[in-house]
Amino acid sequence: MGVVRAEYRLLRPIPVIGLTASAGLSYELGRMKNPFTEPTLQGAVDSYSLYLAANSPLGPMYFGYAGTSQQSRSGRFYFFLGTP
Repeated sequence: MGVVRAEYRLLRPIPVIGLTASAGLSYELGRMKNPFTEPTLQGAVDSYSLYLAANSPLGPMYFGYAGTSQQSRSGRFYFFLGTP
């Protein structure tokens, strides 16, 4: 149904090494109808995320925490390096 995201630049771009850094948060809300793999997810499902992101010589890097307000599911820390 929607996504809200805010991001703040922590570091101005450094062209010589291609480094930038930012921090952000996001909130997503969607509606589940007849899910195939998760039969317990019905109706409105929300999620949130807090993250640090950087463009580095190794590629994009993200470190963060994502969760949901559903009582039956716990949040997760994540680390992502490179492009999928």
